[in-house]
Amino acid sequence: ERKRKDICIQLFEKFIKKEAKEEAKKLYLSIKELKIMKNDGMYFGSHGLKHLWLNTLDKKRQLFEIKNSFDYLKQIDIVSNEDPLIMCYPYGGYNGVTLEIMRDLNVDYALTTKVGSASGYLDNTLYELRRWDTNDCWNNDFRKPIYPSKK
Repeated sequence: ERKRKDICIQLFEKFIKKEAKEEAKKLYLSIKELKIMKNDGMYFGSHGLKHLWLNTLDKKRQLFEIKNSFDYLKQIDIVSNEDPLIMCYPYGGYNGVTLEIMRDLNVDYALTTKVGSASGYLDNTLYELRRWDTNDCWNNDFRKPIYPSKK
């Protein structure tokens, strides 16, 4: 994990020619910006503590990643006890253990990377909801957003 981080920093600074930490501040939302969005009605969910492929982790590490990510969001006051607990699996990686943890932690919803509408209970559960990614809503030919086609 550390080697990967070091390589990314070196590549970023070599090709972007700027310090990675300073550029990250421009790319990612600050806690202040998150709170503004929450106050305007936005709900936030978790991608795990370190955005790892959950399906590659044992149960203990998955539980740590998921539980502590929600604890952190509550700690910085982005998720309250009244808000639904929402998970979006990093890289779409999850397995049966992940689903068990979702139930044990009383997570309300979890999104996969499977493309489609997250409605009904026909082919998914509340922990395996489909979603539309922004890439599914863009037309390169016309260079504009489109309504996604059903898959």
